[in-house]
Amino acid sequence: MTRDVLGRLLLAGIISIVAALSSTSIRTSAARTQEDLAAFDAQANQIVEQIVAGDFAGVRGQFDATMMDQLSEEGLANAWRTYQELLGTFQSAGHPAPVMRGDLTVEQVPVQLARSEGEIRIVFHPDSTIAGLFFLRPGVPVP
Repeated sequence: MTRDVLGRLLLAGIISIVAALSSTSIRTSAARTQEDLAAFDAQANQIVEQIVAGDFAGVRGQFDATMMDQLSEEGLANAWRTYQELLGTFQSAGHPAPVMRGDLTVEQVPVQLARSEGEIRIVFHPDSTIAGLFFLRPGVPVP
């Protein structure tokens, strides 16, 4: 075989492998999405319950390394207190609504506070660690 033909065969083989891996990855991602959304919903509900109960250490224990570095237990407690000072005391939480952003699952949990509606947004890695946690006014779009 000539070098040119061998190069084309190698390139065709690489393209075939990449295409096969891509379709497998897409199927795996879709399967993960369908199978794991209920688990992320449940975890989001649990996190909201922990926040409301003041179990900030329990919530923080689910953070990824970056979140652990950026948000202390005291910082989380202060953020929750400030959120309630602005919108009123926590009244209830609704059902989480998941949105996929690449490999991340963004759970939007609607909350009712004494003076306003709000949203607790929790971003999960596929391994269920928390990549982001936000106390928001309603209607803030998911980036």
